[in-house]
Amino acid sequence: MKNDIIFIISAGNLYLQNADLSNLGINDHLSAGNDYPNYLNQEGSRIACPAISSFAITVGSVGKEDFENEDYVSVGGKDGIAPFSRTGLGMWGSIKPDVVEYGGDLVRNKTAIEIKPIDQTSIHVVNSTLHGASATGKDYGTSFSAPKVSYIASRLQAEHPTEPAQMYRALIIQSARLPEQCIDNPTMDHIRYYGYGIPNIDRALNNHPKRITFIQNGHLSAKKADIYSINIPPELRGEAGNFSLLVEVTLAFTAKTRQTRKGAHSYLSSWLEWHSSKYNERFQSFRNRTIEYLEQEGEFDQGGEDGGAIRWVLRENPAWADNGINRNSSTCPEKLDNYKASSVL
Repeated sequence: MKNDIIFIISAGNLYLQNADLSNLGINDHLSAGNDYPNYLNQEGSRIACPAISSFAITVGSVGKEDFENEDYVSVGGKDGIAPFSRTGLGMWGSIKPDVVEYGGDLVRNKTAIEIKPIDQTSIHVVNSTLHGASATGKDYGTSFSAPKVSYIASRLQAEHPTEPAQMYRALIIQSARLPEQCIDNPTMDHIRYYGYGIPNIDRALNNHPKRITFIQNGHLSAKKADIYSINIPPELRGEAGNFSLLVEVTLAFTAKTRQTRKGAHSYLSSWLEWHSSKYNERFQSFRNRTIEYLEQEGEFDQGGEDGGAIRWVLRENPAWADNGINRNSSTCPEKLDNYKASSVL
């Protein structure tokens, strides 16, 4: 925090073989009857230290493409969680990994209980030539996923050299998308595996005629709030629009930490939350509710399930979401919602 930097850390890898019952290898899981991806939900498959850091960007791995020959077939396949990638959630139910990138895949033997790496599903990497090895080669692992996210951060810094590191963090998370097979209805397992999804350098850096990102950064004192209003163009509010809109909100922040590990809020010296207005709520009404929340103890009156609340995919109350995630447990929470254009009002 003092030096305004962000750490980008790999989620860690599962071994192919490891007989330690608290940290079984992939093939040991298969032999015990725990198939892919079910073994990724085991306690021993959780992300490794220091990737549990609340303020770092933790990066898992997904497969780049599908593969199959006479003997082997890819395990994760295109955009599937890599069978070696450690998974979330993080401390106190925070979203970890934050994102995933292409770090290779493994293949399954069609006739035997065996998962292994091959060049066809590994990724092209730079090698050390110290002992006569080739300058490039094929390998796999979350350690090769993380540098791809670091590259996006470096491009953001080159484009916005005077902006704080937390803005780079927010834009990386904002650019991420869940794979096509789960973006419309993500479950708890999808969030455990992919976090916020696969980041995209073009979305992180640029706007387009059909997509725009608004950014704001600054400092907030305790019991204070910034309130923003965005006008939706009339062209997007008509009943005749037969298309979907994707609305995303990303809040990234940093704070001093305490030694306690009792809970997310007791661990942080301070924390930020974001709340949205209800459907059809006027600005003044939302402003008054916000001020009341800041001046009194208790929860923000978000309207519950029947009070006009916007049903974001990640909710401020996990009981209101199908995936059971509390977005306020993370220091970089992103929420997204798909809905018809006629519902924008």
